[in-house]
Amino acid sequence: MNDQRRMIDTLAKAGYRVGVQVDSAIGADGMHSEWFWRREFPRAYRWLFAADSASAPPSPRRARPARRPRAAASPTRP
Repeated sequence: MNDQRRMIDTLAKAGYRVGVQVDSAIGADGMHSEWFWRREFPRAYRWLFAADSASAPPSPRRARPARRPRAAASPTRP
């Protein structure tokens, strides 16, 4: 928890706006585990890609799906 606080302080000193460009939340039941990340991911994703946020990145371009190479014809068996 101290490392996280120091990182927030470092980013604030570098000019990032805490609460706008940088957010920090430590859940009472927080831990380094997949079930916790799964639970928290939707909130983090919404924050990262919020359209009304001053820190929101530009919308990602929709990439065209890559064409799959055709499979080589397999020899037919009699």
